[in-house]
Amino acid sequence: MSDEAAILLAAGKGERLRPITSTRPKPSIPIGPEPIICRHLKALSKKASLITVVASYMKDVIIRVVRECAEKYKLEAALEVVDQGQELGTGHAVLVGARNILDKINPHSIIVAYSDTYLPIERYHQFLEGDYEILLSPVESPWEYGVVEIENNLVRNIIEKPPKGEEPSNLVFSGLLRISAADVNILEKLSLSPRGEYELTDLVTRVGMERGLKPLVLKANEWMDIGRPWDLLEANNRAIVECIQNNCEETREFQVRESDNGKPFIIHKKAVIEKNSTVYGPAIVGDTARLKPYAFIRDYTTLHEGSVAGAHTEIKNSILLEHAKVPHQSYVGDSIIGEHVNLGASTQTANLRFDDKPVKMTVKGKRVSTGRRKMGAVIGGYAKTGIGVLIYPGVKIGSYSIIYPGCRVARDVPDNSIVKCDG
Repeated sequence: MSDEAAILLAAGKGERLRPITSTRPKPSIPIGPEPIICRHLKALSKKASLITVVASYMKDVIIRVVRECAEKYKLEAALEVVDQGQELGTGHAVLVGARNILDKINPHSIIVAYSDTYLPIERYHQFLEGDYEILLSPVESPWEYGVVEIENNLVRNIIEKPPKGEEPSNLVFSGLLRISAADVNILEKLSLSPRGEYELTDLVTRVGMERGLKPLVLKANEWMDIGRPWDLLEANNRAIVECIQNNCEETREFQVRESDNGKPFIIHKKAVIEKNSTVYGPAIVGDTARLKPYAFIRDYTTLHEGSVAGAHTEIKNSILLEHAKVPHQSYVGDSIIGEHVNLGASTQTANLRFDDKPVKMTVKGKRVSTGRRKMGAVIGGYAKTGIGVLIYPGVKIGSYSIIYPGCRVARDVPDNSIVKCDG
C-alpha cells in the first residue's frame, strides 16, 4: 500500500442545499447510484493507506455511510471518522485530520479532498497517480472564488474574490491538494481570517510562496462544486453518464440495459418495472425501486432505493431519494424529492415560468437565478402533499411539512410547516 494518507472533509452543514440537508448531511446525498462521499472514498482508497474523514454535522450518518461504502466496495484503506469539534473552517478541519493521521503513521504526503465536489473519476485518478499537488479548474466567474496566481508553472498565491476584471487568472482551487507532513506545522500557525475561520487557502498561499505547488489543470466544465440544488441535478446527470460509460457493475448489483428510446439506462437487480412502463435513458432505477403500470421515466432521472413511480406518472430529469413515493397521475420535472416524501395523487411540479425567464430560487435568504430555463421543486425529507397539489417553479418545501389537498404552492414552505388552503 502507498505511503500516502488522505483527509476527506465532510463537516459542512450544506446550508445552500436546504431543505435536503435539513435531514441529512450533504456528503450522504447520492449522485448517480451512490452517495457523494462514496465516490471520493473509492478513489482515495486506491492510493492512501489511511483515510481520515473529518465530520461534524450529523456525524452518525457520515459514520454509517462510510461503513456501508467500505463494506460494499471492499475498500482496503483503513477508514476513520473524527469529529472536528468546534467548526473553525477548512484549515482547522485539515489540522484535525492531520493530527489524527500523524498520531498513527508517518506518511510521505497527505492528500486533502473536499467531499462535496464532482470530478470525473479518471481525472481523480490522474491527480492521485501523478506528482501533482493542487487541482485547478477554469471557471466563468473567477471573481466569485479564490483565484490562483501561477509563476513558472507553479501555483504561488491565491487571491480571494478579486475585483471583477482584476483576476490574475480564471483558475480556482478545486478541492484536491497534496501536502507534506511538514506542512502541518504551517497549519498550526495559521491566523483567523476576517470571517473568523482558519482557511485552507491560507495554507496554499504559504506553501506556494515557499516552494510553489505543481498544478493539474482541468478542462472547462469537468469539475463542479455541489453547492445548490441545481448543482445537484447537474452533478447527478454527469454521474449517470459516467456510470453507464464505466458499466457501473462493480458490485454486480446493477445492469446496463437499452431503454425504450434506444439509449442505455442502469437498473438494480432488485428493481421492479411493471407492465407497460416506459424508461428513457440515460437514467437509473435503483435498489427495490418500483415503476407502476404506465409510469414514464424520462432521461436523467434517478430513482433511489425503495422509491416508487406510480401508475400514469411522469418523472423527468429528477432525483427521487430513498423511499420517496410519487403516486398515480403525477408529474415531477427537474426536481429533487427528499427521502420518505409521499406526494398525493395528481401532484404536479411546474418547472417552467410563464414568462419563459430563468427560474429563481431562494438560497440562504436571497433570491438568485438558477440559470436554468426549467427548474422544478425541491422537497425536503418526510414531507407530504395531499391530492391535486400544484407546486410552482423553484419552490422549496421544507422537511416534515404537510401540504393539504388542492393547494397551489407559490412560495417556499419552511421545515415542519402545515399549509392549508381555502376552498
